[in-house]
Amino acid sequence: MSTVSGKHQPAASQGHPALVVLSELSDLLEAERTALVNLDREAIEGFATRKLELDQALARAASEVKLGPSERALLERVRQSAL
Repeated sequence: MSTVSGKHQPAASQGHPALVVLSELSDLLEAERTALVNLDREAIEGFATRKLELDQALARAASEVKLGPSERALLERVRQSAL
């Protein structure tokens, strides 16, 4: 089980492999917004690096197993929060 900002994430074996990545990406975008408000350069750079890593992990997970309705809905929410 992994944690992001103290939040526990389910293991990939408990659902679609993209679900964990999408959940972490959603949490990361929320934390990034907070850092941008505070203009924390070091945190912003860390978020940018992690977003690239998560994008690659998401592409791998989605290529392994087709996204289901819940993963597609979460992906859309993540995309909207990234705008």
